[in-house]
Amino acid sequence: MTLDDFLSETNETQSAFAQRIGVPQGTVGRYVRGERIPRPLIMGRIIHATCGRVSASDFYPSPAVEHHSSASPSMSQTDRRGRPCLTEVRPHPAEKHPEIIP
Repeated sequence: MTLDDFLSETNETQSAFAQRIGVPQGTVGRYVRGERIPRPLIMGRIIHATCGRVSASDFYPSPAVEHHSSASPSMSQTDRRGRPCLTEVRPHPAEKHPEIIP
């Protein structure tokens, strides 16, 4: 999920989200528009603040390979509204992952 999608879905403003992760609102705006990719420290804050719904890979273009996962999420934390958060994804043991060759 993109950061823009997350903010829209949760009705959170860029300004409020920026305050939660400790960056200026303009920086969040640049993340949303794809003009900047967060540094690792800030990326960790974004992942934590969104309960893993926005991940590092969401800031990069998707590969051309289409892959449907039957991964099972582990729900052990809750977000600020008390809903379960995705904290870990474990692939199903029978699933084979395709190799992506550049």
